[in-house]
Amino acid sequence: MPVTLSHYSALDAMRALRMNDDDLQGMDRIALWKPVPWVGKQWTIRAFSTEHWKWAQPSKKRPLHVLVPSQQDKIRMDTVVSHVCAKKLPTSSIIWLNEHASMVCPELLFLQMAPELSLPELVLLGHELCGYYSLPSSNNAGGKVQTQVPCATSVEQIEDYLNARHRAWGVKKARAALPYIADHAASFPEGVLSTIYALPTDLCGYGFGRMELNQRVEVGESDDGKKRHRYPDLLFSFAPIGINYDGEDHLDLKGIVAAACAMEVAEGDERGTKYEDLHKKLREVRSKVVDDIARNRELASRGRIVLPMTKENLYGEGNLDSFTLQLLECAESVFGIDVKDAKNIILNKEMANKRYELLSALLEKA
Repeated sequence: MPVTLSHYSALDAMRALRMNDDDLQGMDRIALWKPVPWVGKQWTIRAFSTEHWKWAQPSKKRPLHVLVPSQQDKIRMDTVVSHVCAKKLPTSSIIWLNEHASMVCPELLFLQMAPELSLPELVLLGHELCGYYSLPSSNNAGGKVQTQVPCATSVEQIEDYLNARHRAWGVKKARAALPYIADHAASFPEGVLSTIYALPTDLCGYGFGRMELNQRVEVGESDDGKKRHRYPDLLFSFAPIGINYDGEDHLDLKGIVAAACAMEVAEGDERGTKYEDLHKKLREVRSKVVDDIARNRELASRGRIVLPMTKENLYGEGNLDSFTLQLLECAESVFGIDVKDAKNIILNKEMANKRYELLSALLEKA
């Protein structure tokens, strides 16, 4: 029977699958079985060194975490950590990977990681699992974050799972994290922003409550009569105001430079082709700028002011605070919202320092 990956090992496997664009919610579910060696009669490192094992090999530096149904079923190796789950699990708890491996489902993984992570880290993990992005696994450290992947679960699914396991270890902390997690984060920066804006001030957040991420907003009709929509990255609950995050690569400026350099070194007939390539790239970037402006204008016409944010507003000490103060001033001057207390919290130097420490720690996760 397959080895069931658990805790950090399951998180690594889940990220590896999502980086490959696999849809976890569509994968088969099985019961938790006793793991049986496929090489020899006892567990040894040989079982994890053959072509049959497709996942990370256990080591003392990074042991393999597995879930087993009883004390007698533990894999007794110094590089394997066996977690015993003697109680019956909900039927959707274990995902089949292949004949030698399975892993815990995203909802059970969230519950397992609750005692392992700080509450802000757990909230950020929730945004990843409930969003359309995935961090690289530890085996691909330094790799790029993958976006536009199917979400692994949702806030509602996690809540339902916790209700089904209301006496499980870590469930109290897992439930405490849920009010600050939102579905549909499309990128890691969105997950970080949603986390730190939602967390209460005593946890070094801004205390704005749960965000709405990539909510569909109708902005009119197209020429063929179909409804048109925009999807602002983040919307706040205290006012019809939000943020669109434009990262470093939002506009393909590097592509313009590359096209210009290619044209510069080209000769003969090829130079004319490269000239056309450069102007095509310029038109693409210009079209993106025009669409961004139209997006903000269309959302404003529907009563939602969405401020553009750049990478420079997110990274660097004090930058996010300065941006957020402007956002609050907009909420005050346009919508008449009382933001005095929120501004005082941001201007408190001691709280600002702790908040920046948290922000930096969260950003370092990618």
